[in-house]
Amino acid sequence: MTEKPAHVLLADIGGTHSRCAWLINNTPTDLRIFDNDLYTSAEAVFTDYLADSDHAVDVALLGFAGQVTAGRAQMLHRQWSFTQADIREATGARHGVIINDFEALAYAVPLLDSTQVQKCGGGDTEAHGTRAIIGPGTGLGVSGLLWSGTRWVAISGEGGHVTLAANNEEEEALCRFLRERYGRASAERAISGNGLVDIYVFLGGDKITAAQISRAAGAGDSRARHALDLLFALLAGVAGDLALTLGAHGGVYIGGGVARKNLELVDTTEFRRCFEAKGRYSSLVQQIPVFWILDEAPALQGLAYLAQFSIRPEDG
Repeated sequence: MTEKPAHVLLADIGGTHSRCAWLINNTPTDLRIFDNDLYTSAEAVFTDYLADSDHAVDVALLGFAGQVTAGRAQMLHRQWSFTQADIREATGARHGVIINDFEALAYAVPLLDSTQVQKCGGGDTEAHGTRAIIGPGTGLGVSGLLWSGTRWVAISGEGGHVTLAANNEEEEALCRFLRERYGRASAERAISGNGLVDIYVFLGGDKITAAQISRAAGAGDSRARHALDLLFALLAGVAGDLALTLGAHGGVYIGGGVARKNLELVDTTEFRRCFEAKGRYSSLVQQIPVFWILDEAPALQGLAYLAQFSIRPEDG
């Protein structure tokens, strides 16, 4: 029996969807998108993707929407967890590497071309200036990207779980609502798909899905539109805080399905106003450009970039 050619498997494991592709000629190919609700584990997703493939796995590179510590991944929004050893066993890979999904997205940012992003105000980017990356999806992902002098290095963390700051009475009322419901109002509790649902309920609506709210907003429903406006105002404020924290003169890049799917409903003038409302440092933030990421699977590009550096010493 002829052996299958071995390639690098790329996988972006999100809270709602997983995306898998092969890295061939330095390009993600054969992309498939999976609904995570139809699977009991990430390993089951890999089994499905590999079942009819003509390739064998040499190295598996994964971006994972959750905490990644010492080679172990744990998702907050569904009961999925695994180790690098689990990935090797599930895929037959010689090596398995797991990083946070927004770390993978950060590595993609310098590779995105003008068709994959849309600018939202601000000045020019500094060529090697620090980039800030943030994005609402199932949760709220946050990362940064620094230039080392020879290559880009991503900063990974859980910035989506910082305390949510209110900038007006309505936002303060929302924070109280979230604190009463969850004990704490973190940024992710409002700026995410799940957060959009809670904002809609806060505004007096029934509990429906984020997708239903988006569709209603697009059809002219005032409460649904108000919910999205509030989410994007909060996103702008947190993104501006992140820009200040990192000194993001290379720009702020906004990913995530909630942003991408509702981009046509964003009031960009109001977004910039909220982004720049930083008191004595407003003039600094005014110069920082914001870019909406339009590509549906940018994290796979980041994983492809990492593949050129092979396996890090700590990877197994």
